[in-house]
Amino acid sequence: FRDSPSQLSVFLGAYYLSLWNSHQGYSGVQQIFLNNDFDGGYGSPGDLALLKLLTPVNFTDYILPICLPAPGAQFPSGLRCWATGWGDISN
Repeated sequence: FRDSPSQLSVFLGAYYLSLWNSHQGYSGVQQIFLNNDFDGGYGSPGDLALLKLLTPVNFTDYILPICLPAPGAQFPSGLRCWATGWGDISN
């Protein structure tokens, strides 16, 4: 991953990235935690990172935390799940 934290911005509660509304939040990034399996290539199996934000997130009806399973939780093979988000896949 080539970007430093100071080059990244996080928009919270955004639905249309090109239109700002009063329900949205914004933060800079303090630190990037890369997945150990990330190899830098498109479609890498570890293509996921955690970002430590510069400012605390204020949760609202439009900005909500993600739900994560309990540590050690096991799931049956073939279980479906969904993840959503926006982002660039190239510089």
